[in-house]
Formats: sequence, structure tokens, C-alpha cells
Amino acid sequence: MDLEEKLGIGCISFILLAIIVGAIVYTISLKGSDEVITGTMEKTFVDDGYLYFVFLEDGEDEPEVFSNVDSLLFGKHNSADFAADLEAGNRYTMRVAGWRRPFWSMFRNIIEYELLEE
Repeated sequence: MDLEEKLGIGCISFILLAIIVGAIVYTISLKGSDEVITGTMEKTFVDDGYLYFVFLEDGEDEPEVFSNVDSLLFGKHNSADFAADLEAGNRYTMRVAGWRRPFWSMFRNIIEYELLEE
């Protein structure tokens, strides 16, 4: 094996290792991003086939948009049930995870919820 082949294999190995390490770091940081919030569901809407929830957290002036997708990391595989159960006008305590990334149109995900009786 000549030097060029060794360098090529080394570069590919480095790139694969960087991808694996990046995936591990992302997973650990996503798991640590969850928080519990309370507020009122203002509305829902569908965009490109995805359902989103607009939620106004207690003490905040501006509502935030949340996604509703299954999450293997958090053991959530019932997003269809969330879509059927969460209603505008109701108050909820929700566990959410992730980050808002406008450039990639990413929203925090609803992991769990509890309807608050008034």
C-alpha cells in the first residue's frame, strides 16, 4: 500500500470517527435539553404534512411553536395520540426537548403532556 492509499484510508477513517463522535455528542446534549413548561395551547396547524402546536408558556409574552414527532431517544412513539388529544384553549404541563433552529426549521418536540383541570 503506497502513501496515497494510506492517506485516503486515514482521511476516511477520521471523517467516520468525527461523524460518530458528533452523533454521540448530539444525542447526549439532546437528552439534557428537556424541560417542563406550563401554559396554554393557542392553536395547531399543519405545514408540509407535519402537525405543529402553538403554545404560550406562563409568564411569556410571545408564543412558541412546537413539533410533535416520535422520539426513539425519549421512548415516544405515540405522536398520533398527541395530535388527537391536544386541543387549543386548554392548559397543559408539557415536557419538551430539543432546540429552536430557525435556519433548519427545527422546533422543540413535545415529549409528554398533562392536561391541567381549571
